[in-house]
This record gives sequence, structure tokens and C-alpha cells, in this order.
Amino acid sequence: MSESPTSSPNRYTRTDLILLVLAALVVVGFRLHAYPAPLESDECNYAYFAQRMLAGDRLYVDLWDHQPPGIFAALILPTAVFGSSPAVYRTLAVVLVLVTMLGVFDLARRWFGRSGAWTATMLFAVVSSDPGVGGEGCNREVYLNALLVAAWWVLARGTPATLWRVFAAGLLIGLASTIKTVVALHWVALVPVLLIMPAPRAGASLLRHLESLAAFAAGPAAIWLVILGYFAMDGRVEAFVDAAFAHNLVYSHVDQGWGQRLVAFFQQEKVFGTALALWLAGLFGFVALPWRGERVKAAALAAFAIGSYLAVCLPGRFWPHYYMLMLPPVVLLAGGLVHRVELFHPRLSFGVGAAILLALLSTEIPGYLLVEPDRIALDRYGVRMIWVRDQAKQVATVTDPQDSIYVWSSDAGFYYYAGRRCASRFTMYTALVADHPSTRARRRLLLEDLERNQPRLIILPAKPPFAELHQFFLDHKYITVGRTERMEVLCDLERPIARIDWRWGIENEKLKMENGQ
Repeated sequence: MSESPTSSPNRYTRTDLILLVLAALVVVGFRLHAYPAPLESDECNYAYFAQRMLAGDRLYVDLWDHQPPGIFAALILPTAVFGSSPAVYRTLAVVLVLVTMLGVFDLARRWFGRSGAWTATMLFAVVSSDPGVGGEGCNREVYLNALLVAAWWVLARGTPATLWRVFAAGLLIGLASTIKTVVALHWVALVPVLLIMPAPRAGASLLRHLESLAAFAAGPAAIWLVILGYFAMDGRVEAFVDAAFAHNLVYSHVDQGWGQRLVAFFQQEKVFGTALALWLAGLFGFVALPWRGERVKAAALAAFAIGSYLAVCLPGRFWPHYYMLMLPPVVLLAGGLVHRVELFHPRLSFGVGAAILLALLSTEIPGYLLVEPDRIALDRYGVRMIWVRDQAKQVATVTDPQDSIYVWSSDAGFYYYAGRRCASRFTMYTALVADHPSTRARRRLLLEDLERNQPRLIILPAKPPFAELHQFFLDHKYITVGRTERMEVLCDLERPIARIDWRWGIENEKLKMENGQ
């Protein structure tokens, strides 16, 4: 991919290093602000899985989730070494964001020179914690961004790209797909770029391109063959495929048309609110892509943006944290916009970059830095995460460490914050309420799990359970020991718990909201 004529990508000046240190301090400072905030449900689920896998539980058999195994594998070592406190996962996210930021800087240096690089880096330092997209958290997209930016960086290090670099880029995207399968769209988006890039060696054009594509495909193929082989040897391949692929197709609503999704992407007003200036700058940058004379660079950046856009749209659900995948390409597009301005009016480019940054800070500071940590995610999910954390602490006070519990919802934070084992392999009820033929089989597995592990405490904060589960509660003499507008608490009659006020967490939150806190 071609380099900017104004840049010297292999030499960092003292000013570059000062900028990087300043941007790193911004990243750390912004993210430290959110350390006391509760983890989101998905984050709690991944942390809980890491704990249980270290204790010997097997993924997709003793623990069930529809995600591929990458995120769980990634958390095992940090959890084993540093423990499972929220600070461990938030610190890991800081490291990954800093790695992503370095990749953004170097990519922008090669493509847009210093003005574009400085702009993209400072914008990313601020927006990487954007609450509109759940940026302050440590969800899967933090890991994905580091891997995807690394893939583009590997390809951008020179022209022509060697077969080894092409293979490495495919390998990085393959690794990302083990965390979230929809990022395979990035691989697809990069194929046209490889076809217009200069080939790594002389020879027949068609043959050179076929070699590049083969090298690009070899990385993901090798990774997924190893994964399938591992689960096949362990007798779990059927359970793995059913969870990570069959159920994911149901979850993604593949029967819905693409047109509706592509439009729905832009209809999530809360997502764009705290970083609107950046999203607009990215849009203008996309329109201003330099196709004349720099088509490879333009194609690469367009592929990055389009691949991320489609990966956000593919699941058919627009959870805010999905949009984190857009942050690296959007800041690069904003950097590209500043570079285009510089080509026509050098002095004006600094003002444009500064204006975008100041506009971003004007919304991020009041919308994030001046918000109490517990309440950062309030616009996204209401008080749900705070409520789960506080009620989980209540659960811990009335149960013993060896007790198991069960929660009929997607609030895996109960298990994580209470430090209690889920009585079933299903920590979230998503796969138990889906409209799919395999749902009934999973419900039978749930009932078998509960029969075997008889939970001491059951919490029903969601819609009423299916009839067989309700009958299980009756047959096994579970009685109601607490009821609020959000949940019902059941207890095993033969293992009673101490009486407490289960409304405490709700009343506490109501009081805060009434006082405008």
C-alpha cells in the first residue's frame, strides 16, 4: 500500500514520541475513570467462564455460550495469573487499546503523513472510551480492534506485500474470527484490495494473485482446522458447531433482509450522541478518499470501514458495543480528511484537526468524564448493570461459597459478582427462548443440569420461564422468599436462607435518580 509522500514511516521524531506519550496518558486517564463501574453482562460472562474453565469445566459442554472459543481462551491466562477482579479485565483492555492506538498511528503515518497521524491518534485516544459505544468497557471488540488494526498494519508496511505478510494478515483476521465470527467479513473486504496491490514477485498476473489469495486464506484455514480438530479429539465438535455456528445463525436473524440492517445501523441515536463530531468527520473522510493516484490506499481504508460496517450490521441486533469496531477506521478516515485539507491548504489542516478534537472533547467530557462511573452506561442499559452487581452482593450474603444458584435471564453478572456457580451450563437464557428446533433440546439439558446440581437460590428477573421449568420449581419445593418489581427470588425449602430486604438495590437506585445523581 502506498505511503504518503510527506511521511517517513520508519523514523519517529521526538515530536511523534511526545504525541504518543500524551495520547497514551489520555487513554489511561479516560479509562481509569470507568474502573469502578460495573462490568456489562457479556464481560461478566466471559470472566465467569474463565474462572470455571480454570476449575476444569469444558466449553460447550459444562459451559454453554454461542460465542466461538477465542474470547474465553484469551482470558484464561490473565485470570490464572492476576485473578478475576474487574480491574484485571479493565487493565487488559487498556493494554489492548494502547496497542490499537499504536497501530492507528503507524497506519496513518504511512497513509497520510504527520498531520493525519496526529489527528487520528488523538481522536482515537479520546473516543476509545466513548460511552455511546460502550468504549469504556472491556468487551470483545477491544480485542478485535487490536487484531484487525494489526492485520491492516502488516499489509501496509510496504509495497509489494510479501506472501508472508499476506499470510500474517490472514492469520490475524482468522484469530479475530475466533472471538467473533462476523469479522470474517473483513477478510472478504480485503480480497479486492489484494487483487489491485502489486504482486510480491514477477510472473503471470493471474498466478501471482492466486498465490496471494491462497496465502491470505491459509491463515484462517489453519486456525479453524486446529480448533475443529481440538474439539473433535475431545468429543465436543458437535456441541461446538451447534453453539458457535447453528445458534449464531438463529441469533443473527439471517432470514431478515440486508437492506433493513444497513439502514438500521444509522438509526441508533444514542450510539452517535457523544462522538457525533467524529462520526461526521469520518463520513466526510470517506467521501474524500483519494482514488486518483492512490487507489490502493483508498481501497484499503474503504475496505476497513466497509468491513467494520458490515460486521456491525450482520448480527441483526445493534448492541452499542458492536459499534466499537468502527472506531479505528473512522479515526483513520478523519485523519485522511485532515490530510486532504493539508494538500490544498497546509495551514488550514491544523485548524480542521483541532476543531474535530475540540468538538469531540466538548461532548466526551460532560458525557463521560463528568459522569459518576456507576452511571456511565445509564443511557445504554438503564440501571441494569448496577442493579445486578448490587443484588449479586445480596445473594453472596445469604448463600455459602459452595452453593449453586440459577438466574433465568441474561444477567451473568449474578454469578460473577456473587462468586457463586451457575447450576446449569446455560448462564444466559438466550438459547433457551430462541425460536428454533434445537431450543427444546437445550431446555431438556437445562432441566437435567438443575436436577443434578439443585440450586439453593433461583432468581427470575425476566419473562416467566417455560412450563417445564416452572413445574420443576413446584416439584422440588422452591418457595418465594423475595419479590420486587424487577424479580422474584426462590429458595430451596430444605435449605432456607436468611431474610433480607431484596428491594434495597432498587430503592437505592430510585433515590439516586430522583436526586439527579
